[in-house]
Amino acid sequence: MIPVLAAVLLTGVVAQVELRGGGVVDAPIVEVAVEGVKVGGDEARVLGWDAVKRIEGEYGVEVEGFLALGEDAWRARMRLDRGDVRLAEPLLESLWVVYRDKGGPTALLVAEGMLICRGARGDQVDAVEAWLRAVTLRAGGQRLAGDPASLPVLEPGSLLCRWLGPFWLESEGLRAFAESPVETVDDAASAYRMLYRGMARRILGMDAELPSGGSWPESAEIRLLRAMLDAQSDDKTVRERARATLMRGLAEDVDTWREAWRRAALGLSYLREEEASARTPGIFHLLHIPSRFSGTQPYLAGAALAWVGVELHQRGDRTGARRMVDEIRRIDGHHPALGWLQSRLVVRRSTGPAVSNKESEL
Repeated sequence: MIPVLAAVLLTGVVAQVELRGGGVVDAPIVEVAVEGVKVGGDEARVLGWDAVKRIEGEYGVEVEGFLALGEDAWRARMRLDRGDVRLAEPLLESLWVVYRDKGGPTALLVAEGMLICRGARGDQVDAVEAWLRAVTLRAGGQRLAGDPASLPVLEPGSLLCRWLGPFWLESEGLRAFAESPVETVDDAASAYRMLYRGMARRILGMDAELPSGGSWPESAEIRLLRAMLDAQSDDKTVRERARATLMRGLAEDVDTWREAWRRAALGLSYLREEEASARTPGIFHLLHIPSRFSGTQPYLAGAALAWVGVELHQRGDRTGARRMVDEIRRIDGHHPALGWLQSRLVVRRSTGPAVSNKESEL
């Protein structure tokens, strides 16, 4: 059960805050709240509960509840640091209920932890929510104790997540994201949300529906995402212009996550063409991803193989389509692209419904 925790005002109280790792902070406590311990003095700051072991001195009973949250957050962080995502996730899920809309260092830890956990199990759609929350917090100046060594989740500067590009396989979760309300763009997080939402809508065959007006940030990352989105346009001229932009950056981004993203956007763009010969470059761009980036982009690599499998199936290349299934299994035997592709390689008989995958997979 999640406790209801209120802020405890302790203005002017000087107490010794013992940090995990043995350090101490002797400073006047301004406020104790779910976001952390706000201390004044020469180095005024907010201490995240995951970094606080105990507070010596008089304080309200509510602080015990905050310390309990901090204990869970610290344990989750230790598990993430040693790569034990499976055991960290239950702790983070319960903390997410408390910190989903909160500020402070512990809220950032929880958001980035949820991003890691959701990405690890291939839940790329729900991972977007956690990522955008982390973007908002970091853009607002929040940092983790020990940054940048502990959780290098977001790219410095851009705050993009290198393994969370705006590419997904169709699902009900993706549709819910695509149909979420349009937001006014006034910062990096809202700009990213609208561009990712636009890509989700394009993948589902819907208009991108970007908001008009607002204050779009000017950055190389925003321009890259806009080009990736324009490459999926229904307008052939817009697609071709965006593809030229994406191609120009390939040499500069070679062997990086940006190259993988560019090739995914190029591949999907070419697959929108009507003639098979015009779609062929899309196959080559997509196959770069599993052949060169499967270790760093496992979800995108599997998705790329699935998209190629559907294209080969449509061309009548049943052997090639089945080979894509085998290649996905080599990346991850539980990859969400497996079921997605297999469901699209089912023979539908004219006299009845589709037969089972086992009997009719092409």
